[in-house]
Formats: sequence, structure tokens, C-alpha cells
Amino acid sequence: MPFNPSRKLDPFLVEPLKNLPNVPQPSSLAVRNLRRGRSVGLPSGQSVARFLKLKRLTRAEIATGPDGAVAAKHGFDIESPLWYYILKEAQIQGQGQRLGQVGSRILAEVFVGLLEEDSSSFLAINPDWKPILPAKTSGTFTIVDLLKFVGDINPIGDATS
Repeated sequence: MPFNPSRKLDPFLVEPLKNLPNVPQPSSLAVRNLRRGRSVGLPSGQSVARFLKLKRLTRAEIATGPDGAVAAKHGFDIESPLWYYILKEAQIQGQGQRLGQVGSRILAEVFVGLLEEDSSSFLAINPDWKPILPAKTSGTFTIVDLLKFVGDINPIGDATS
């Protein structure tokens, strides 16, 4: 079995991030992220999922696990801060191995936006470009199709250390 040094994705912080040194109060990264999200007016995770027409986590799903009672106590099972929602979604939809629907979509949109705005990227130079390589589903072309085309389904290899 390949060695994977990363933790599963979930809404829990590792110990050093619970009390950050040399920062003004609050020193918890979780509290700081929650306050920052509220101060800049980020929508709730459920609102983003609704807007994107993606499957929302249920109240029961959000209320699961050791964090569930605290989440429900603060109404996160109804409207979750985006930061918490993305981590909880990864834990539930991605079994801690990958982002869920909302987190994946946000990440993908950021990368596409960066490519579109980079004046030297292929998308900026040729904005009407469409891939013509073979795809599993005609008219689409996914990263899986690209990896199959180049013959490298596991581009990062099997880490063993």
C-alpha cells in the first residue's frame, strides 16, 4: 500500500493550528477563518451549493461526528460558514480523500480564472480553443482523458517513503 503522509480532509484542526503563536486574539485558526468569512460576507456553503445547483449536505450529515453537535448548536446544520462546509463536505462526499462538489467547483473555477487572466496562458491567447483529443464522452474532455492520452494514470507516482 502506498504511503500517504497527509491527513484525511475533515473539519478538524491539527493541534498547532488550534492556538497559533504570536498572533493577536483569537489565536485559533478556526475562529479566525470563521470571523474573516463573516466579515467579508462570504455566503454559506448551502447557499453556494444551491446557486451552483449541486447536491447540498443534509442537516443530518452536517450534524454527524464529534463536531456535529457543536455545528448544530451554532446553526451550521442550516447555514454553514463556507470554510467549515467545504471541509465537512470533503469528509462526507469525498470520504476525506478528496474535496466534495462545492469545494471542487471552487478550486476548478479558481484555476480556470487564473488561466484566463494570465496573458501568457494558452486560454488567454486562444480563448475559443477546444480540445480535440479523444475523450471517453464525445464533446467533453476531462483531466482523466488527458492522463489516459499521455499514458500516465498516476502522474505523481506511488510514494513509498
